[in-house]
Amino acid sequence: MKIEFLNPFISSTIKNLEAMAQIQAKRGKMAIDKEGKSNVLSDGILLIIGITGDLIGRIIYNMSLETSLNIVSAMMFEEVTEFNADCKDALCELANIISGNSSTLLNNAGYKVDITTPTIIKAKEIDLDDFQQDKIINLIVNLDSDKGTVILNLALKEKNS
Repeated sequence: MKIEFLNPFISSTIKNLEAMAQIQAKRGKMAIDKEGKSNVLSDGILLIIGITGDLIGRIIYNMSLETSLNIVSAMMFEEVTEFNADCKDALCELANIISGNSSTLLNNAGYKVDITTPTIIKAKEIDLDDFQQDKIINLIVNLDSDKGTVILNLALKEKNS
């Protein structure tokens, strides 16, 4: 996987957290799993969006329950203390907007892609073992803010590779 595939997701996440929740996020640590063995260990909330077209794979937005509540509170301009249907809807909408913006940037770079609707998983611990047999490289980057950390986990490959 080309690292350039990650840049639209980083920039779109940073811009949309700022626009929709007034959250200033900065890129933190980054990891590359070249073996394609990366298991995703949930911090509490996983938002998963599939990517199809010239590129195939997925993006996972991984965050703690506390971070998710902080983000939704900032989006709604009121304190949210319970992870309910409104919280899920807000997070899915945010992930959908970020991923839609990212897919537009990828399309502009010559990769025709579409995204699936978000899937949200709430779990204290889940071991998501996807794409292991395909040996797709995972790029993982932390986006840190005063509201918490959102971990982007991207696994993409070109359709014909």
